[in-house]
Amino acid sequence: MELCDDGDVINYKNEICGEEQFVQTAYVCPELNITVAIDLPTDADTIAQLWSQPIQIGCPVCGSSHRMNYRDAYVTGLMAEFECLPADVQRGRVH
Repeated sequence: MELCDDGDVINYKNEICGEEQFVQTAYVCPELNITVAIDLPTDADTIAQLWSQPIQIGCPVCGSSHRMNYRDAYVTGLMAEFECLPADVQRGRVH
């Protein structure tokens, strides 16, 4: 995982390495309205560091960067295993 502090946004580049823990979550690309699955790191240090931070994700669908709150993406990933998701969680709040 590569984190780069860019002002008030944490840039996140998804690289799987070693024994890191991940949760799969998804967002809807606001440009093309396509659902994109991503893996978020979920080790204790990363959760503590990013919990209140927006993250920027390079979209593999449209090529743009989208912002979302780490906390929202994490909760969406955890709740995805349940059949009933609140509407705001389903939308994923991507900017």
